Amino acid sequence: SVQMVTQSPAFDAEFDSNRFDILGRRLLADEPSWRTLSVSDAEGRRIFDVPEPVGGQPHGLVVDMDSLRAAVESRAVVVGDVMEGRQHRQAFAVRAPVIRDGKVRYVVSAVVDPTHFTPLLQPGGAANGWSIQAIDAAGNIVANSAGRAAVGKRASAAAIAATKASGKSLRERLTGLDRRTVGLAAPVSKTGWHVDVEAPRDAYIASTRRAGAVLMFGGLIGTGLA
Repeated sequence: SVQMVTQSPAFDAEFDSNRFDILGRRLLADEPSWRTLSVSDAEGRRIFDVPEPVGGQPHGLVVDMDSLRAAVESRAVVVGDVMEGRQHRQAFAVRAPVIRDGKVRYVVSAVVDPTHFTPLLQPGGAANGWSIQAIDAAGNIVANSAGRAAVGKRASAAAIAATKASGKSLRERLTGLDRRTVGLAAPVSKTGWHVDVEAPRDAYIASTRRAGAVLMFGGLIGTGLA
């Protein structure tokens, strides 16, 4: 949806804030996970925010400059990491460059509430010691099957290490007296994120199909972001 916004006639000549405001409010009404839809220049200076200025400060810099630079340089949609905004709320940005006459004129950013992704992991269940989480490229927790309290916190060292491996990564560790867990991490397409599943070893061996099904929720997240 963010990429589709870049095709709006509001960007065809001088930026038309009135037209973008109408479009933005309609999209926000249909996308409950989006907090703000923002337009910035290629240097990261915000030009216009819907429904209101980010953090109450109009025309400031975007919070996550790294993802903005990546969108400008790659000329493609980029998903940022979970960060704490000016109002101390966790969020991440999905950014798409507005290209006109071969140049990046603007960047459209959807500021997304990561807690909306928690229900995607919960259908797989975290019963019997299972833990399921989505981790961003910086190692922060985007969503966790145990609830929303972990969002934005640092993932475990083992989980972060697993995300550095290419493709799917399997690990086993001792977490207590003769209690072993098995972890499986797999990348989320187009995001730089991973879905990480950790379960008691016996339960994992008995239900590897369940682990595979849980990892499919990573595909749902990737599809939703795209």
